[in-house]
Amino acid sequence: MLRKLFTGLAETALPAADLWALALSAPYCRQAGGPYDCLTPYRGLGTRVSRALLREYWGVNGASGRERHEQTLAALCWLRDAGHRRDLAEPGDIKAALDFLAWDAARIVHVARHAYHAGYLDTAEAWVYVRVLAPLVQKTFPSWAEYGRRFGRGRLRWLTERDPSFDSAIAWLSSAPDSPWQNLRWDTPLPPALAGPEDSTS
Repeated sequence: MLRKLFTGLAETALPAADLWALALSAPYCRQAGGPYDCLTPYRGLGTRVSRALLREYWGVNGASGRERHEQTLAALCWLRDAGHRRDLAEPGDIKAALDFLAWDAARIVHVARHAYHAGYLDTAEAWVYVRVLAPLVQKTFPSWAEYGRRFGRGRLRWLTERDPSFDSAIAWLSSAPDSPWQNLRWDTPLPPALAGPEDSTS
């Protein structure tokens, strides 16, 4: 399936469902100027930058490639199965759980893309984690705008400080004609193969 997403960009061969899953990390792409339509997180980015990000924020610092691979999978499985929606949301606080679901979903895609770029995941592994929370997010929120609002709230709950660059990114994604969120329908069909875990926030 060919789909032209943005004004002035070439067509991409990725199916709409994969573009939709990648768009979960769009706040990071917009904030840092990265592409929305491929696994590589930022065009022209050296692998050392992705490795430094994973080492500093996700503890991927093993001495061997095998150890770094295992640490990467541990971080991604935590985001998939628990994340901050389980670790920081108080029991019964549905609003917090929803905010952290959006926050976790954006980060699992972001981390998977950097891990792929760093050489810690192969292509097939990266797509597993890019796709895994997409169906849950789609059935939980009614729109990209609401997903973006929840992402911002989740990030604020975690950091307790606003970042104007993320606020601007979400505002652009929610309104600009060439934003991926404006060019991908929220109800884009996601194949059964993308089916992810059930979650108490849904």
